[in-house]
Amino acid sequence: MAIDTIKSTAVLDGAIATADIADANITTAKIADDAVTADKLANAINTSIAAKATTSDVNTAVALRAPIATPTLTGDVTLSNGNLVVGTNGKGIDFAANADSSATGASTTSELLDDYEEGTWTLVLQGSSGSAGSWNQSGMVAKYTKIGNTVHFTGTSYLTNTGSYSGYAVINGLPFVSNSGLNMSAAAAGIPIGQFNSTNYMPLVIGGQSYMHIRKGQYGDATALYSEIGLNVRIIVSGTYFI
Repeated sequence: MAIDTIKSTAVLDGAIATADIADANITTAKIADDAVTADKLANAINTSIAAKATTSDVNTAVALRAPIATPTLTGDVTLSNGNLVVGTNGKGIDFAANADSSATGASTTSELLDDYEEGTWTLVLQGSSGSAGSWNQSGMVAKYTKIGNTVHFTGTSYLTNTGSYSGYAVINGLPFVSNSGLNMSAAAAGIPIGQFNSTNYMPLVIGGQSYMHIRKGQYGDATALYSEIGLNVRIIVSGTYFI
């Protein structure tokens, strides 16, 4: 029988030993894809491959497996651990797919939520002119939450010495400069409580500034003077403004 007439079905499993195979006779074409795994390689070979892998090789491999730039996902996305990090300033969550307001006269200017943060600010009740002198306050607690271009704030402080300030009564220290196009329209819904000499006080955020004027009167049409403030005044404010 000619040697080339023996078919694979006539060869018993395990009948051909390594010594029966001539050197350099198993070519790449004879090996099926994924047929050789790491377990089939000697440890020395695996170690050699690992040693030759450079940072560039790893980066290239990761890049080849990176997701597409703008993937479209269907269904919920759950992060089992860690945070969703926005890596570029001005980027965020786009709600453009949601229906815009249909109210008469309403106009949508943005549907991108690009910022959220929480923090503290320094509430300082003082005059628009003069100097601090012996001015002093205590028990100051002031916090804010910023969502997009909207700032929500609260604050309280106890004025123990009015110092040498004069002029108009103002509350300084807001965490962000307000939108310059909304002068006096971003009202702080709060009331200074203490030994003021009249009622109906209303602090209003000044456009393009980081302080509030304290207004007075039924409609807030007059500016309160710092001289109207007495000692031992407890200030409590809270409100919302745009930046």
